Amino acid sequence: MKLHSGFIATLRAVAEVENSDWQAAERAAVEIRLAAAVPAADIPPVRLHQAMRHSLLGGGKRLRPLLCRAAARAVFGDDCEAAWTPALAVELVHTYS
Repeated sequence: MKLHSGFIATLRAVAEVENSDWQAAERAAVEIRLAAAVPAADIPPVRLHQAMRHSLLGGGKRLRPLLCRAAARAVFGDDCEAAWTPALAVELVHTYS
């Protein structure tokens, strides 16, 4: 299977430029969207929701959602809003496991 050259270039850029503006903006957006994806810590059952938020929002590189978004951007260009759902899902499953 031949990969689209734009896809490969985007993945290389993500891998090579660790602190790029794009990555910083994407990471910030990932954090906001992940926080919105799980129940607030004060909603019953409180202990469960606190634990979920602690595990999920404790920080990290967020490489998986960045790669998902980079792949979508390589294929669809800047119109990759639909890639948020799988990008967040991958991070949620990773955190769970």
